[in-house]
Amino acid sequence: MFEKKKYNGVQEDCEGWRSITYGDLIKELVEKYGDRVAAIGEEEEITYEQLDKMSDNLLGYLLEQGLKKGDIVIMQIPNSLEMLVSLFALYKGGIVPVMTLPAHGVYEIGAICDLSEAKGYLCMDTFCHRGCEQVAKEVAKSHSSLKTLMFGADITREMHEMRKLSDYEKPTYKDMAMLLLSGGTTGIPKMIPRTHGDYIYDNIVIGERCELSKKDVFLSVLPASHNFTLGNPGILGTLYYGGTVVMTDTVSPMEIFENVETYQVTYTAMVPAVLGMCINYRMEDQEEDISSLRFVMTGGAMLPKEIEDKAEDVLGCTLLQIYGTAEGLNTCYRPSDRLTKDSGKQGIPISPYDEILILDEDGNVLPPGKKGAMVTKGPYTISGYYKNPTANETAFTSDGYYKTGDLAVLNERYELTLMGRCVEQINKGGEKIMPSELENCIRKSNVIKDCSVVGIPDQELGNLVLAAVITEDGEISLKEMQEFLKQQGVAKYKWPDKVLTMKTFPLTAVGKVDKKKIAKVFTGE
Repeated sequence: MFEKKKYNGVQEDCEGWRSITYGDLIKELVEKYGDRVAAIGEEEEITYEQLDKMSDNLLGYLLEQGLKKGDIVIMQIPNSLEMLVSLFALYKGGIVPVMTLPAHGVYEIGAICDLSEAKGYLCMDTFCHRGCEQVAKEVAKSHSSLKTLMFGADITREMHEMRKLSDYEKPTYKDMAMLLLSGGTTGIPKMIPRTHGDYIYDNIVIGERCELSKKDVFLSVLPASHNFTLGNPGILGTLYYGGTVVMTDTVSPMEIFENVETYQVTYTAMVPAVLGMCINYRMEDQEEDISSLRFVMTGGAMLPKEIEDKAEDVLGCTLLQIYGTAEGLNTCYRPSDRLTKDSGKQGIPISPYDEILILDEDGNVLPPGKKGAMVTKGPYTISGYYKNPTANETAFTSDGYYKTGDLAVLNERYELTLMGRCVEQINKGGEKIMPSELENCIRKSNVIKDCSVVGIPDQELGNLVLAAVITEDGEISLKEMQEFLKQQGVAKYKWPDKVLTMKTFPLTAVGKVDKKKIAKVFTGE
């Protein structure tokens, strides 16, 4: 079922590897699929040829503003044609986007700018409550390195303004294509350098595993700056195989199903929380025709069994669980040979060169069928974070394996079953939150003496965020705490959902805060 091959550390030796950039790729796609629809936005659709021309136009503008190969820019654009065109413009010029979320605030973006010394900021508001443009202007006040600020209307105009590209230095397949983001233990998210070569290989092999073709239509439900939506196989994988991407910006079940019917969507990707909402909605309302769906992918968090049990019957298509990290490794089955729906597995690695080891607490390799900490390396898995030697010391083994932080079981057939986390990171609806980061922010309040952030189980989101606090006097309300974090510019998805005021924190035998006991106090167990 899985032909495992030894990865010798030379990516180019891997079967299926292509030494090209995304700039090269879009030219190839134009030759193959020029007048086919590449992407559909809210009010417009564009062909492969138009995507190529529009990204050339935008690149021309960015070069005129002084940006060049190797420069880093913040890209904070929601799912839209503007996001897609901007991405390819940056790829072509070797200008490296940091793939931030629309939800990120001044706190997170400022920290990213401090580390990356970003030269530009591209952003767009689609809904007024997001305030991305305001975040950009606020960050720019304290970061003189930001020479180019470009907002929504400017991006749209420059996409359509025809200009001839002058000579410019182009990237190679070994150069960084982008910096994805991962959770951080401080206010600085870890930045994940993905090259043109490794990410295109990732798109190719996972697209092949998902049996993609030019007939496929992908609906982008989650933020496109997420690795899951962007390239696993998502937007870039769909384009590689000549399909069409529907760029939407909603997790409303009604709108999702309307889009499936309107655009004859063949697959989409959801975190379990969104999938659960869609299943519940569909059980009450079957008005839309969603028979075009071949499969729905789910990942980013543990899938509750009650959702897995209902999904295929309710949606009438294959449910495809995927395991993936922005740092690299992806696993899933082929839609055509997925096991029975109660398998509970995340499939097999997408590349025969992926290496997975399951380790015990002492770092010894466990035999098949035993649960332990998962480490991995391979041709599209990174060997280090960007400018973060501290994280690299703890996140990678001495022989180059990436420590995923996940507990897993690997059987004799190389099938992966995810069993949970072996680090304290909280997974809330697919968004990763480090308790220590949030604790440091909350402790800045002059009414709070100490804070301990804990994940508590939730049927829909997987976890909610509980902030247990010791106050100077009296209690602090949830609303007051959220307002305090808002003033600091902390992303809303990190805000606590619950607050528990305590006189003291329970301690373990070695004197550490016992977070398991705090959770039990809150739940009354």
